[in-house]
Amino acid sequence: MATGKLSLRQKMINMMYLVLLAILALNVSAEVLKAFYMMEVSMRKTGENIDAKNNFVLQSFADLMKNQPERTKEWEAKAQQGRVISEDFVKYIEQLKKELADESGGRVVDDSGKEAELKNSDNTEKHANILLNKGKAAELKRRINEARDRMIALVPQEDRKNIRTDLYTLDENGKTWEVINFEGVPIAAVMATMTKLQNDCKNTYADVLNVLYSKTGVGPVTIDVLEAHIVPKKPFVMAGDKFEADIFLAASDSKQAAEIVLDGQTYAAPNGMFNYSKQATTQGEQTVKGVIKVKGRDGLKEYPFSTTYNVFSGFAAVSADAMKVLYMGLENPISISVPGVPTDRVIATISNGSLAKVRDNQYIARVNAKGNVTINISVRNDDGSIKSFGQYVFRAKTPPPPSAQLGGLKPSTESKGVILAQNNLFAVPAYDIGFAGVSYKVTSYSCLIRRKNDFIGPISIIGSAVPQNIKDQINTLKKGDVIIFSEIKGTGPLGANTMPDISYTVR
Repeated sequence: MATGKLSLRQKMINMMYLVLLAILALNVSAEVLKAFYMMEVSMRKTGENIDAKNNFVLQSFADLMKNQPERTKEWEAKAQQGRVISEDFVKYIEQLKKELADESGGRVVDDSGKEAELKNSDNTEKHANILLNKGKAAELKRRINEARDRMIALVPQEDRKNIRTDLYTLDENGKTWEVINFEGVPIAAVMATMTKLQNDCKNTYADVLNVLYSKTGVGPVTIDVLEAHIVPKKPFVMAGDKFEADIFLAASDSKQAAEIVLDGQTYAAPNGMFNYSKQATTQGEQTVKGVIKVKGRDGLKEYPFSTTYNVFSGFAAVSADAMKVLYMGLENPISISVPGVPTDRVIATISNGSLAKVRDNQYIARVNAKGNVTINISVRNDDGSIKSFGQYVFRAKTPPPPSAQLGGLKPSTESKGVILAQNNLFAVPAYDIGFAGVSYKVTSYSCLIRRKNDFIGPISIIGSAVPQNIKDQINTLKKGDVIIFSEIKGTGPLGANTMPDISYTVR
């Protein structure tokens, strides 16, 4: 809300949020889901550090109340009001996180008996139902705005410019804040976002506390806990792109200059922060480590830092979900993704057929003829240019031919009672292709009954049902008599079909 230069702490929080958004743009693999959990854990620890700092200020208020109650009590009372607002909001988020975790299947319990990662960290639907469909996201948005406004209102009007907060719920590009943060987002990322909101509230309260404490005439609280941090812009980097990270001293004084030693080189960080970039040429996991040097009252101190990032070559992943080939006349489910690229920037086309996007990285492919089918993958860049990510060839085939059977009976020797219990002729694929969408239907057939000394029929039937007049004839049969179904016609994915004759011998 305030103008002017952001504090180092505020920049750190903003950068962590940028990291979260960058990770959200990735195709969510197991490694990325793990990264969301590690980010959640890291932000919990950050939250504990903020709590410790805020408690230190509150204790300072308590000490002043003992010695200078008259000049302190007004501001100490407001500090306590802010504490209640902040704690209530944090507790509300914690309860919401538990509700979402339980709905998604709960968390894994580690060897020490503590709850760890979510069991279904890639789920994008169950929490969305609670947050979007049941209105919890709208309530959360209201609580965020309410907590921010109530805390800032504790500070005199002229000092509110010094409160820098990330507790905002802004809509962007025609999308609501709720949709941006919770629609189509895996639950692991939602948990990290919720933890960030808790920290945003604690940081807002920290700024409020510092302003209120300054009103006592004692001055701002000095922070004596320093930690070196390096925050990559994104943990995965495509070969040819640059790895970028911000290196800074957390909770440091923005007026304190620092030096950063990295890869044997020394860099100046006049505001405690240095933007580091390096061309990504070698694929695989890379490590960046160094030291931040800062002058304190008791001399030069060094704070080491280290982080890792992964470099990968640009590639697309295309797979037929139900089979290794595509079948004519069927809706073939296809998964198409490009790691590190949002699904709305992926462009997929197919030769000799059509490709329809269902949602996210899910498509339906339809093919027109047998032979090779090529799926072309491209990506639309930020500047509008198109970059090709390769071609993927599939084999197009016709579905398996249908074969008929009486009820659930394959052609065989059966008792008369079992044969009479069957009411329809069914058409089924001649062999299994692992695809649930293959459907055939019998439309007509002829029935010939061969007895020991004569024949009955053939009797022509429209439809697939076995009528009563045929069942009456079957009821007269004896051991060794045969029922023959011929001229069996039907329909399937590619239109009309004629099926081979089938027969059943009375046992």
